[in-house]
Amino acid sequence: MENQELTAEIKKLRELLEDVNKNYSSLYLFFGGMLRGMGILVGATLLVLVGSTILNLLGLLPGLSDVVGTIVNAFEKSRLQ
Repeated sequence: MENQELTAEIKKLRELLEDVNKNYSSLYLFFGGMLRGMGILVGATLLVLVGSTILNLLGLLPGLSDVVGTIVNAFEKSRLQ
């Protein structure tokens, strides 16, 4: 009984893998992973930036005022160009 259930599960897995191989190429999966990785990096960077800015405004991290000023100046310069 267990052997038949295991065989049925293996057949389902094999069919799913065949569908993945038919529908998705290696390049599609590679570039999809690269884009997800870049998205995670950008999101984490923005999270750290916003979090540190909020902590700086609250006065919990007073040493970041110079860094925040530099970042704000960089954004202003990039907007002007």
